[in-house]
This record gives sequence, C-alpha cells and structure tokens, in this order.
Amino acid sequence: MLVNDSNSVNSVDQDAEQEEKHFRKVLNTFALYKSYALSANNRRRKDYYALSERHRAFIPSYLEILSKVDQAIIKNHLVLKQILADSRLFTRDDKDSFCPNFQYEKDSSTHSQITDFDMDKLRSTIKQFVREWAAEGQEERDAAYKPLLEALIEFFKDVPDEERSSIRVLVPGAGLGRLAFDVVKQDQLQPIYIPDVLPSSIPSGVSFSMVAGDFVEVYGDEQYNVTCFFIDTAKNILEYIEIFHRILRPGGLWINLGPLLYHYENSPDEMSIELSLEQSRKKPETETKAEADSRDKVSETEAGIDSKDKEIALLKDKHLRCLAELENHREISRREVEMASQFAIQKFAKDILSAVDNLELALASVPPELRTEPTLPTESNSIISRLVNLYKGVYLTESELLSTLKRHGIEKIEPKLGEKFDPKIHEALYQASINGQDVGTIFDIQKIGYSLNGRILRPPQVGVVKAAD
Repeated sequence: MLVNDSNSVNSVDQDAEQEEKHFRKVLNTFALYKSYALSANNRRRKDYYALSERHRAFIPSYLEILSKVDQAIIKNHLVLKQILADSRLFTRDDKDSFCPNFQYEKDSSTHSQITDFDMDKLRSTIKQFVREWAAEGQEERDAAYKPLLEALIEFFKDVPDEERSSIRVLVPGAGLGRLAFDVVKQDQLQPIYIPDVLPSSIPSGVSFSMVAGDFVEVYGDEQYNVTCFFIDTAKNILEYIEIFHRILRPGGLWINLGPLLYHYENSPDEMSIELSLEQSRKKPETETKAEADSRDKVSETEAGIDSKDKEIALLKDKHLRCLAELENHREISRREVEMASQFAIQKFAKDILSAVDNLELALASVPPELRTEPTLPTESNSIISRLVNLYKGVYLTESELLSTLKRHGIEKIEPKLGEKFDPKIHEALYQASINGQDVGTIFDIQKIGYSLNGRILRPPQVGVVKAAD
C-alpha cells in the first residue's frame, strides 16, 4: 500500500519556494552591487571634504585612490553581470533570467529588500573568488588544501588510474568548490582574473557535484571524506563525528585539516560543545545493554524537553520581534510626522523662489544713480521720480516677501567673493583660472541660495577658481 503524505509534499514545496526566494535575493544583491559600492565610496569622498585643510594635506592622493576604487567596483560589476546573465542555469524552470539586462538597480523597492549584511556577504564572496579560483590565491590554497590532497594521493597511491574514477570523496563545507575540484584538479586594487583554471577540465568519466544545505541533513553514504576548516562549525562536534562514523563504509578514510576554533564558542544563545583534538579522537567505551537502554530513554526525554524548549524560545523570539517592530513603527511614524511638519512647504518654497529671483533682477536693473529722488523739479526728473517710486515699491515687496519666507524657515544663503568653496553648500557652475585669487575660492555668484529649516533648498550657484593649466 502506498500512502500519499500531503504534509511532506507541502513541506517540500515550501522549502523549494523559500530556497528560490533566497536565490532571487542573492541575484538582487549581485545586481545592486555597483550602486551600493559606488555609494559607499562616495561617502568616503564626503568624509574627505569634511576634513580640515591641514588633515587633507596629509593624504594628497586620497581622491586618486578613491577613483581607482570606483574603477575596481565597475570591473567587479562586469564580472557579476556575467554571472547574472547565466542565472537561469540554477532555476527550476525555463523562465528568463531573474535579472534580465541588469535592470534591478533602478527598482527602489528592491533596494529596501537588500541589507548591508547581504552586501557584506557578497563582498566576502568576491574575495573568495580570488582565494579559490585565481592565481593570486594559490599560496593560500597551497597552505590549506595541499596537505589534504597529498594525504589523499598517498592513501590511493596503489590504486590504478583506471580504477580511481569509481572513488567517491565527500568534501562538506567546500565554499566555492575549489578543494573538491582539486581532489579530482597585494594590492587590493590589483585586477584579478578568475578562474585561473578551466572547471570543465575535469577528466572524463569523473562524477562531480555540489549540494547546498545543512551537513547534518544532506549527506548520505560515502566512502571517503575530506574536510578543511569545517568541523569546528558544529554546535555539537560530537554530532558531526557521529555522522562521519555512520556514513563511512568499512575501510573508508576521513582526512581533516584545520584548527578547532569553535564558531559558537562566544555565542550566549547557542550550544557549543568544544573538544580538544585528543578528546575528539578518543573511541567511546563499550557500554552494557542496560546502559544503552537507559541512555536511549534519557535521550528520548531530553529530545522531548529540547523540543519544548525550542518551541518556547521560538514563541519568545516572535514576541520580542513583534515588540521591536511595533517600537520601530512608532519611531518611524514620529519622524515622518516631524519631517512632514518641517518640510511640508518644500515644493511650494522651490516654486516661489523664481518670483523672488525676478524681483531681485528687477531691482538690479535700476542703476544706483536712479534709485534716489532728484533735487530739481524738471520734466525728466519727474520721470525719474516715478521710477524711484516704482523701485521703492518693488524693494518693499521683495523685503516683505523675504520676511514672510523667513518666518516659515526659508532663509537666504549668500556666499561672499573670495570665500572658500564648500561642495556641501555651493554648486559650482564653472571653473576658471583667475590671477591673484586662491584656488578653490568663489569669484562669481550667479544665483544666491536658500535653505528650509537648515536643509539646502537651492544651493548658491557660483564660479570657482581653478589652478592654471
């Protein structure tokens, strides 16, 4: 009789859906790498301009280095773009690639889904490309992988070449797969070319595969195992040792390299069983049947308690997360209300600035000698008197308008000639070499600027002195 377990089917579908969702997020992270990385590098430029002139003089080539970093980011972006172009190879259907034409960078909703932690993992993956698949990583690979490969070769030295294709070697925790490949074959801005070998150069007839997942759940019956910097990733190293003991066939081999730097040693909320090398290699003593039965009962009880503890911890975690999300929502709402109050008139303010500019242009068009009343009452002076009255009316209108804007938080930003150019405040329309004036100072003011409650509403538009060619 065959029983169709619908719960198992649903669980498999949910796992597949979660895995595909995670994979889509990985692709999104790849697609957004360029904008994130360039933005981070641009923040370094802003920090540089915030330094005093004295401190900037200590690092004269800093901006040049940042420009080289920009170029390196663009080169990395091109490599990731090639990976994304073939992302369909890893999907379960024949749909188009998740990231066609690299368009996700323009999707603001996608930006909100990608975290700094996701970008940190991508940067780590880029470094791992170099470490595992570039000639520049050969020295580090030799230090870690070579002893394992030599031990494996020594163990199988008497096996004829024609029989070695039937040997199965398990390599859990293999990263980007270079160690598994080898079993079968500094300047930070320096360009790196990957791969340094052709992955498809594996000898014909050799089976090569990689599986993503929890080691405890994924791996089955194997005859030979090679582990590198892996076993100390276990929360319970005894469980790993027990699995290796169970999956190794009679006469099998386990080769391990790496220190026992237990990953969860300092994690207060995680289990961490930490054994010395001698303790991990010690064989268990033979136990009686009564002891085995007693141990099994204790294990069942502990498993039941552990299950309840996990359920309680899960509920507690959900409760704390709900409280945190509620508090975050309150804080975001408060900030949004405050920002809306302070900058509600921002669009109106930008529109009204054109009227203020026109009033200033009208006042500036009247020569200074025609802005005061003439002393002699002639016909031409009568015309001048009317012009003076018009000028005064426009001047009073401008003054009243500026006073009203100031009451609502809108104030002028009037740079002075000879003042030091500040990219955080001023907008440079053009540059020119001016004799007798310091480089980086303002020599012309095209438009004055305005601020709204301390935020730049429109930067002053100026001309800046540059060094002579």
